[in-house]
Amino acid sequence: MPTINKALRFSRLGGDLEILEKEVTSLPANEILVKVHAASINPCDIQLWRSGLVAVVAGDKGMGKDFSGTVVGVGSNVNGWAEGDEIFGLLFHVVCSSFLFLDSDSY
Repeated sequence: MPTINKALRFSRLGGDLEILEKEVTSLPANEILVKVHAASINPCDIQLWRSGLVAVVAGDKGMGKDFSGTVVGVGSNVNGWAEGDEIFGLLFHVVCSSFLFLDSDSY
């Protein structure tokens, strides 16, 4: 299990994008952990930031919508997913990071 997650964030309105490091917490029983291979910043993220709604994309919410990756951890109550499975999806304001925790019922 990884110990550090790097994530792309805007720290303030008009500020630069920053890579923040955060400790990876333990894997909840109903979630999978995905190592992100590709993610995108959607034009909506930029518009929210430019319009002053930086709180929508700041902090733990972060940037991006689309992602793809590989499952690297499976919670004890998860069925239908295994380490090594490939996954892609659409989330709101979280995907530009090294790892994602996803509720297994959502995918």
